[in-house]
Amino acid sequence: MKIEKQRNKNVGPRAQKSVPVRMTIEEYDQIKRTAEKVRLPVSTLLRELALGHNPPSRIEQDTFLQVAYLRGDLGRLGGLLKMWLVDAPSEAVSEADVRSALHKILSRQDEICELVERLRKIIPAKPK
Repeated sequence: MKIEKQRNKNVGPRAQKSVPVRMTIEEYDQIKRTAEKVRLPVSTLLRELALGHNPPSRIEQDTFLQVAYLRGDLGRLGGLLKMWLVDAPSEAVSEADVRSALHKILSRQDEICELVERLRKIIPAKPK
């Protein structure tokens, strides 16, 4: 019978030494909010920052997800339009329906363009 050891999450190669830091309650609350935004434990955030690493921003991740969802929506709308115009020529599609679909596609394209511009402002360019 094999006995499995339960691993303590706080014990590992990095848990060999702790550094006590004094701060105000307000400072701790602000650090904790920042850690929640980047989805890291407070200790990991502080260690990463102290070692000169920049944790990924949750805002950047959320923006990437929004762009991915919009891209999918745009593909589905384009597929519907193609089906109406090419795949089912015998089924009459009103001009209003086609224009409505085109309007939705164009508005989604505008949203994608806006998100890409936001990403360009948020994410620094990689050095070449």
